[in-house]
Amino acid sequence: MDRLQTLANQMLTGLRMLVPTVGGRTFKTCVAILLAIMTARLCHLAAPQFAGIVAVLAVQPSVHRSLRQGARQIVSAFTGAVTGVLFLYVFGLSPWVFALAALIVMGLHVRWGWTNSLLVAVVISLNTIGSQGMSYLHGGLNQLCLVLIGIGYGNFVNILFKPAHGPRYDKLLTASEREVFKLLRTVHKDLLRGTATPYVVFRRNIDRVRSSLDEGKRIGLLVLEDRKYRNASDKHLLHAFHTLESMVERIRDVNKSLQGLKDSHERSELTRLVEILIRVQRRMVWGHACHFPFVDAAYRQVQAHFYDRALPTDHASFIGQATEYHVYMHLTEYYGKLKDLRTASQNQFDIASHA
Repeated sequence: MDRLQTLANQMLTGLRMLVPTVGGRTFKTCVAILLAIMTARLCHLAAPQFAGIVAVLAVQPSVHRSLRQGARQIVSAFTGAVTGVLFLYVFGLSPWVFALAALIVMGLHVRWGWTNSLLVAVVISLNTIGSQGMSYLHGGLNQLCLVLIGIGYGNFVNILFKPAHGPRYDKLLTASEREVFKLLRTVHKDLLRGTATPYVVFRRNIDRVRSSLDEGKRIGLLVLEDRKYRNASDKHLLHAFHTLESMVERIRDVNKSLQGLKDSHERSELTRLVEILIRVQRRMVWGHACHFPFVDAAYRQVQAHFYDRALPTDHASFIGQATEYHVYMHLTEYYGKLKDLRTASQNQFDIASHA
Protein backbone atom coordinates (compact mmCIF):
# COMPACT_ATOMS: atom_id res chain seq x y z
CA MET A 1 0.00 0.00 0.00
CA ASP A 2 2.80 2.38 0.89
CA ARG A 3 4.56 1.51 -2.36
CA LEU A 4 1.45 2.34 -4.37
CA GLN A 5 1.07 5.65 -2.56
CA THR A 6 4.72 6.48 -3.24
CA LEU A 7 4.27 5.61 -6.92
CA ALA A 8 1.15 7.79 -7.11
CA ASN A 9 3.01 10.71 -5.53
CA GLN A 10 5.84 10.34 -8.03
CA MET A 11 3.36 10.31 -10.91
CA LEU A 12 1.67 13.47 -9.58
CA THR A 13 5.07 15.14 -9.25
CA GLY A 14 5.88 14.19 -12.85
CA LEU A 15 2.56 15.57 -14.08
CA ARG A 16 3.17 18.85 -12.23
CA MET A 17 6.49 19.16 -14.08
CA LEU A 18 4.53 19.21 -17.35
CA VAL A 19 2.48 22.24 -16.25
CA PRO A 20 4.31 25.42 -17.35
CA THR A 21 5.01 28.15 -14.81
CA VAL A 22 4.16 31.54 -16.30
CA GLY A 23 5.62 34.53 -14.50
CA GLY A 24 5.78 38.21 -15.29
CA ARG A 25 9.02 38.02 -17.24
CA THR A 26 7.74 35.06 -19.27
CA PHE A 27 4.61 36.96 -20.22
CA LYS A 28 6.59 40.08 -21.18
CA THR A 29 8.91 38.01 -23.33
CA CYS A 30 6.00 36.46 -25.21
CA VAL A 31 4.50 39.90 -25.86
CA ALA A 32 7.86 41.14 -27.17
CA ILE A 33 8.13 38.10 -29.48
CA LEU A 34 4.64 38.68 -30.84
CA LEU A 35 5.21 42.38 -31.55
CA ALA A 36 8.67 41.81 -33.06
CA ILE A 37 7.56 39.10 -35.50
CA MET A 38 4.42 41.02 -36.50
CA THR A 39 6.47 44.14 -37.22
CA ALA A 40 9.09 42.19 -39.18
CA ARG A 41 6.36 40.64 -41.34
CA LEU A 42 4.72 44.01 -41.94
CA CYS A 43 8.08 45.31 -43.12
CA HIS A 44 8.40 42.27 -45.45
CA LEU A 45 11.74 41.24 -43.94
CA ALA A 46 13.16 37.81 -44.64
CA ALA A 47 13.25 35.32 -41.71
CA PRO A 48 11.02 37.44 -39.42
CA GLN A 49 11.23 34.81 -36.68
CA PHE A 50 14.80 35.94 -35.96
CA ALA A 51 13.40 39.23 -34.62
CA GLY A 52 11.51 37.17 -32.03
CA ILE A 53 14.70 35.34 -31.05
CA VAL A 54 16.48 38.64 -30.46
CA ALA A 55 13.50 39.90 -28.44
CA VAL A 56 13.93 36.91 -26.09
CA LEU A 57 17.54 37.92 -25.47
CA ALA A 58 16.57 41.57 -24.95
CA VAL A 59 14.12 40.97 -22.08
CA GLN A 60 16.53 40.82 -19.13
CA PRO A 61 15.78 40.66 -15.37
CA SER A 62 16.36 44.43 -14.98
CA VAL A 63 15.90 47.50 -17.17
CA HIS A 64 19.57 48.43 -16.82
CA ARG A 65 20.64 44.98 -17.97
CA SER A 66 18.21 45.11 -20.91
CA LEU A 67 19.57 48.45 -22.13
CA ARG A 68 23.19 47.36 -21.68
CA GLN A 69 22.57 44.02 -23.39
CA GLY A 70 20.63 45.76 -26.16
CA ALA A 71 23.51 48.14 -26.88
CA ARG A 72 25.95 45.24 -27.03
CA GLN A 73 23.68 43.25 -29.31
CA ILE A 74 23.42 46.17 -31.74
CA VAL A 75 27.22 46.42 -31.92
CA SER A 76 27.46 42.63 -32.25
CA ALA A 77 24.82 42.63 -34.99
CA PHE A 78 26.66 45.33 -36.90
CA THR A 79 29.94 43.42 -36.51
CA GLY A 80 28.38 40.19 -37.73
CA ALA A 81 26.63 41.85 -40.68
CA VAL A 82 29.76 43.74 -41.81
CA THR A 83 31.87 40.59 -41.48
CA GLY A 84 29.35 38.58 -43.51
CA VAL A 85 29.13 41.21 -46.25
CA LEU A 86 32.92 41.58 -46.53
CA PHE A 87 33.58 37.85 -46.64
CA LEU A 88 30.81 37.28 -49.17
CA TYR A 89 32.09 40.10 -51.36
CA VAL A 90 35.76 39.05 -51.19
CA PHE A 91 35.57 35.24 -51.15
CA GLY A 92 32.13 34.51 -52.56
CA LEU A 93 29.68 31.84 -51.42
CA SER A 94 31.66 28.84 -50.20
CA PRO A 95 31.31 26.50 -47.18
CA TRP A 96 34.67 27.48 -45.73
CA VAL A 97 33.65 31.16 -45.83
CA PHE A 98 30.94 30.43 -43.25
CA ALA A 99 33.46 28.86 -40.89
CA LEU A 100 36.05 31.62 -41.38
CA ALA A 101 33.50 34.37 -40.74
CA ALA A 102 32.27 32.62 -37.57
CA LEU A 103 35.89 32.25 -36.43
CA ILE A 104 36.57 35.96 -36.82
CA VAL A 105 33.32 37.05 -35.14
CA MET A 106 33.70 34.66 -32.21
CA GLY A 107 37.34 35.61 -31.73
CA LEU A 108 36.46 39.30 -31.55
CA HIS A 109 33.70 38.74 -29.01
CA VAL A 110 35.91 36.58 -26.84
CA ARG A 111 38.56 39.32 -26.99
CA TRP A 112 35.97 41.93 -25.94
CA GLY A 113 34.43 39.70 -23.27
CA TRP A 114 30.99 39.93 -24.92
CA THR A 115 30.09 36.26 -24.81
CA ASN A 116 26.43 37.07 -24.06
CA SER A 117 25.95 38.61 -27.51
CA LEU A 118 28.29 36.25 -29.36
CA LEU A 119 25.46 34.06 -30.63
CA VAL A 120 23.65 37.00 -32.23
CA ALA A 121 26.78 38.09 -34.08
CA VAL A 122 27.54 34.60 -35.38
CA VAL A 123 23.98 33.95 -36.53
CA ILE A 124 23.80 37.29 -38.32
CA SER A 125 27.11 36.74 -40.11
CA LEU A 126 26.03 33.27 -41.26
CA ASN A 127 22.56 34.45 -42.31
CA THR A 128 24.08 37.34 -44.23
CA ILE A 129 26.38 35.03 -46.16
CA GLY A 130 23.64 32.48 -46.77
CA SER A 131 20.89 34.91 -47.77
CA GLN A 132 19.10 33.49 -50.81
CA GLY A 133 17.77 35.74 -53.55
CA MET A 134 19.34 38.87 -52.06
CA SER A 135 22.39 40.90 -52.73
CA TYR A 136 25.06 40.70 -50.03
CA LEU A 137 24.31 44.28 -48.91
CA HIS A 138 20.56 43.67 -48.82
CA GLY A 139 21.10 40.54 -46.71
CA GLY A 140 23.18 42.41 -44.15
CA LEU A 141 20.64 45.24 -43.85
CA ASN A 142 17.83 42.71 -43.46
CA GLN A 143 19.61 41.10 -40.50
CA LEU A 144 20.33 44.45 -38.88
CA CYS A 145 16.68 45.49 -39.16
CA LEU A 146 15.58 42.23 -37.52
CA VAL A 147 17.96 42.81 -34.61
CA LEU A 148 16.86 46.42 -34.15
CA ILE A 149 13.19 45.39 -34.13
CA GLY A 150 13.77 42.58 -31.62
CA ILE A 151 15.89 44.72 -29.30
CA GLY A 152 13.52 47.64 -29.58
CA TYR A 153 10.45 45.67 -28.57
CA GLY A 154 12.32 43.75 -25.87
CA ASN A 155 13.45 46.97 -24.19
CA PHE A 156 10.12 48.69 -24.77
CA VAL A 157 8.18 45.93 -23.04
CA ASN A 158 10.70 45.70 -20.20
CA ILE A 159 10.55 49.46 -19.59
CA LEU A 160 6.76 49.57 -19.91
CA PHE A 161 6.36 46.79 -17.33
CA LYS A 162 9.36 47.38 -15.11
CA PRO A 163 10.59 44.42 -13.05
CA ALA A 164 9.70 44.78 -9.36
CA HIS A 165 12.40 43.06 -7.32
CA GLY A 166 11.97 45.12 -4.15
CA PRO A 167 9.13 43.07 -2.60
CA ARG A 168 10.95 39.82 -3.35
CA TYR A 169 14.13 41.23 -1.78
CA ASP A 170 12.27 42.16 1.40
CA LYS A 171 10.65 38.73 1.54
CA LEU A 172 13.98 36.94 1.10
CA LEU A 173 15.65 39.13 3.74
CA THR A 174 12.93 38.39 6.28
CA ALA A 175 13.03 34.67 5.48
CA SER A 176 16.83 34.61 5.78
CA GLU A 177 16.72 36.34 9.15
CA ARG A 178 14.25 33.73 10.37
CA GLU A 179 16.46 30.90 9.11
CA VAL A 180 19.49 32.30 10.93
CA PHE A 181 17.28 32.67 14.00
CA LYS A 182 16.46 28.95 13.79
CA LEU A 183 20.17 28.11 13.78
CA LEU A 184 20.65 30.15 16.95
CA ARG A 185 17.73 28.37 18.59
CA THR A 186 19.35 25.03 17.71
CA VAL A 187 22.49 26.16 19.55
CA HIS A 188 20.34 27.11 22.53
CA LYS A 189 18.73 23.67 22.60
CA ASP A 190 22.16 22.05 22.43
CA LEU A 191 23.34 24.04 25.43
CA LEU A 192 20.26 23.05 27.42
CA ARG A 193 20.64 19.36 26.49
CA GLY A 194 24.37 19.32 27.06
CA THR A 195 24.90 17.63 23.68
CA ALA A 196 25.83 19.36 20.42
CA THR A 197 24.02 18.59 17.19
CA PRO A 198 26.36 16.50 14.99
CA TYR A 199 28.25 18.78 12.66
CA VAL A 200 27.21 16.79 9.58
CA VAL A 201 23.54 17.43 10.40
CA PHE A 202 24.17 21.05 11.35
CA ARG A 203 26.11 21.62 8.13
CA ARG A 204 23.10 20.63 6.03
CA ASN A 205 21.02 23.31 7.76
CA ILE A 206 23.78 25.84 7.19
CA ASP A 207 24.00 24.97 3.49
CA ARG A 208 20.25 25.52 3.15
CA VAL A 209 20.55 28.96 4.77
CA ARG A 210 23.50 29.85 2.54
CA SER A 211 21.46 29.02 -0.56
CA SER A 212 18.80 31.45 0.62
CA LEU A 213 21.44 34.13 1.25
CA ASP A 214 22.94 33.64 -2.23
CA GLU A 215 19.49 34.07 -3.79
CA GLY A 216 18.97 37.21 -1.70
CA LYS A 217 22.26 38.71 -2.91
CA ARG A 218 21.29 37.93 -6.51
CA ILE A 219 17.97 39.73 -6.14
CA GLY A 220 19.73 42.57 -4.30
CA LEU A 221 21.96 43.14 -7.33
CA LEU A 222 18.86 43.35 -9.52
CA VAL A 223 17.33 45.90 -7.13
CA LEU A 224 20.48 48.01 -7.38
CA GLU A 225 20.30 47.81 -11.17
CA ASP A 226 16.64 48.88 -11.09
CA ARG A 227 17.59 51.95 -9.04
CA LYS A 228 20.31 53.13 -11.42
CA TYR A 229 17.76 55.20 -13.35
CA ARG A 230 15.77 56.46 -10.36
CA ASN A 231 18.53 58.37 -8.57
CA ALA A 232 18.24 55.96 -5.66
CA SER A 233 21.11 53.90 -4.33
CA ASP A 234 21.67 51.95 -1.18
CA LYS A 235 25.10 50.75 -0.15
CA HIS A 236 23.49 48.82 2.71
CA LEU A 237 21.33 46.73 0.39
CA LEU A 238 23.78 43.85 0.01
CA HIS A 239 25.42 44.57 3.35
CA ALA A 240 22.48 42.98 5.15
CA PHE A 241 23.00 39.62 3.42
CA HIS A 242 26.77 39.80 3.89
CA THR A 243 26.18 40.40 7.59
CA LEU A 244 23.84 37.41 7.78
CA GLU A 245 26.55 35.32 6.11
CA SER A 246 29.00 36.34 8.82
CA MET A 247 26.43 35.47 11.49
CA VAL A 248 25.97 32.02 9.97
CA GLU A 249 29.74 31.49 10.06
CA ARG A 250 29.85 32.41 13.74
CA ILE A 251 27.04 29.97 14.52
CA ARG A 252 28.97 27.31 12.62
CA ASP A 253 32.03 28.05 14.78
CA VAL A 254 29.89 27.78 17.92
CA ASN A 255 28.59 24.38 16.88
CA LYS A 256 32.10 23.12 16.12
CA SER A 257 33.33 24.37 19.51
CA LEU A 258 30.41 22.75 21.31
CA GLN A 259 31.45 19.38 19.87
CA GLY A 260 34.36 19.38 22.33
CA LEU A 261 32.38 20.29 25.47
CA LYS A 262 31.37 17.55 27.85
CA ASP A 263 28.37 17.40 30.16
CA SER A 264 30.58 18.21 33.14
CA HIS A 265 31.58 21.59 31.76
CA GLU A 266 29.82 24.75 32.90
CA ARG A 267 27.33 26.09 30.34
CA SER A 268 24.95 28.26 32.35
CA GLU A 269 26.53 31.58 31.38
CA LEU A 270 26.69 30.62 27.73
CA THR A 271 23.06 29.49 27.83
CA ARG A 272 22.07 32.81 29.40
CA LEU A 273 23.95 34.68 26.69
CA VAL A 274 22.23 32.76 23.89
CA GLU A 275 18.84 33.35 25.52
CA ILE A 276 19.51 37.09 25.47
CA LEU A 277 20.50 36.91 21.81
CA ILE A 278 17.32 35.00 21.01
CA ARG A 279 15.17 37.67 22.66
CA VAL A 280 17.00 40.45 20.79
CA GLN A 281 16.75 38.70 17.44
CA ARG A 282 13.09 37.87 18.01
CA ARG A 283 12.39 41.57 18.57
CA MET A 284 14.28 42.37 15.37
CA VAL A 285 12.23 39.87 13.37
CA TRP A 286 9.03 41.32 14.79
CA GLY A 287 10.18 44.89 14.08
CA HIS A 288 10.33 45.94 17.74
CA ALA A 289 12.94 48.16 19.39
CA CYS A 290 16.13 46.43 20.57
CA HIS A 291 17.61 47.64 23.87
CA PHE A 292 21.26 47.07 23.07
CA PRO A 293 22.66 48.87 26.18
CA PHE A 294 21.07 46.23 28.41
CA VAL A 295 22.53 43.48 26.23
CA ASP A 296 25.95 45.13 26.43
CA ALA A 297 25.69 45.08 30.22
CA ALA A 298 24.83 41.37 30.15
CA TYR A 299 27.85 40.68 27.96
CA ARG A 300 30.11 42.55 30.38
CA GLN A 301 28.81 40.40 33.24
CA VAL A 302 29.51 37.20 31.35
CA GLN A 303 32.94 38.45 30.40
CA ALA A 304 33.68 39.21 34.05
CA HIS A 305 32.57 35.68 34.90
CA PHE A 306 35.18 34.21 32.56
CA TYR A 307 37.90 36.54 33.81
CA ASP A 308 37.18 35.84 37.51
CA ARG A 309 37.24 32.07 37.19
CA ALA A 310 39.93 30.11 38.93
CA LEU A 311 42.76 28.78 36.83
CA PRO A 312 42.32 25.17 35.71
CA THR A 313 44.19 22.53 37.68
CA ASP A 314 44.43 19.86 34.99
CA HIS A 315 44.59 19.56 31.22
CA ALA A 316 40.94 18.54 30.79
CA SER A 317 39.74 21.57 32.79
CA PHE A 318 42.00 23.85 30.75
CA ILE A 319 40.61 22.51 27.46
CA GLY A 320 37.05 22.89 28.78
CA GLN A 321 37.52 26.51 29.88
CA ALA A 322 39.31 27.41 26.64
CA THR A 323 36.47 25.90 24.59
CA GLU A 324 33.85 27.78 26.62
CA TYR A 325 35.76 31.01 26.09
CA HIS A 326 35.92 30.33 22.34
CA VAL A 327 32.14 29.87 22.31
CA TYR A 328 31.79 33.16 24.21
CA MET A 329 33.98 34.98 21.66
CA HIS A 330 32.00 33.56 18.74
CA LEU A 331 28.77 34.70 20.39
CA THR A 332 30.30 38.14 20.93
CA GLU A 333 31.16 38.42 17.25
CA TYR A 334 27.66 37.20 16.40
CA TYR A 335 26.19 39.94 18.60
CA GLY A 336 28.33 42.57 16.84
CA LYS A 337 27.02 41.42 13.46
CA LEU A 338 23.49 41.45 14.86
CA LYS A 339 23.87 45.13 15.72
CA ASP A 340 25.29 45.79 12.24
CA LEU A 341 22.25 44.06 10.75
CA ARG A 342 19.94 46.27 12.80
CA THR A 343 21.76 49.39 11.60
CA ALA A 344 21.58 48.24 7.97
CA SER A 345 17.85 47.52 8.29
CA GLN A 346 17.19 50.98 9.74
CA ASN A 347 19.20 52.68 6.98
CA GLN A 348 17.33 50.64 4.36
CA PHE A 349 14.00 51.74 5.86
CA ASP A 350 15.05 55.40 5.88
CA ILE A 351 16.14 55.27 2.22
CA ALA A 352 12.97 53.44 1.17
CA SER A 353 10.77 56.02 2.90
CA HIS A 354 12.50 58.89 1.05
CA ALA A 355 12.83 57.16 -2.32
